[in-house]
Amino acid sequence: RLDKQKNLYNTITLFNNYDFKLDILGNGSLKKKLNEFIKKNLFNVSFITKTYKNQDLPSLFNKYNFIILLSHYEGNPKILLEAMSCQICPIVSNVPGINNLIINNRNGLIFDLNKTENITKKLKKLSKDELIKMQVNAKNTVKNNNRLELIIKSEQKIINELF
Repeated sequence: RLDKQKNLYNTITLFNNYDFKLDILGNGSLKKKLNEFIKKNLFNVSFITKTYKNQDLPSLFNKYNFIILLSHYEGNPKILLEAMSCQICPIVSNVPGINNLIINNRNGLIFDLNKTENITKKLKKLSKDELIKMQVNAKNTVKNNNRLELIIKSEQKIINELF
């Protein structure tokens, strides 16, 4: 969802200053303005124009090492969980809805939005072994805490306690 909460202007600007290529997946109210901003500033950013069904997302995610979600706020970010389940390392903002999923340097990288310069510093120092460890831990986080079977059992327990 390409809207103000996702902090996309700052994300685009931040990652363009380094040797990163940023691909954006989604649609929303800011898409046209973001596209104009990217073209005007000659940023190395592309929109993924293909539409993916949920079951096809792993084929997309497996092309990437990182998912970036530097939102101002989140609820329960499904795209983050889906990417983590595909063993993608999250780079995320330290906001509720995200910071309860990510443990910094364990299953992803978490940053304060007012210190985003630390992101590129960290990425430059990140070893391949550290990245792989966080990717595996990201997948295990979803496997151990967010599997459908676990959620159903949790919901059933709550419902049973009501009666």
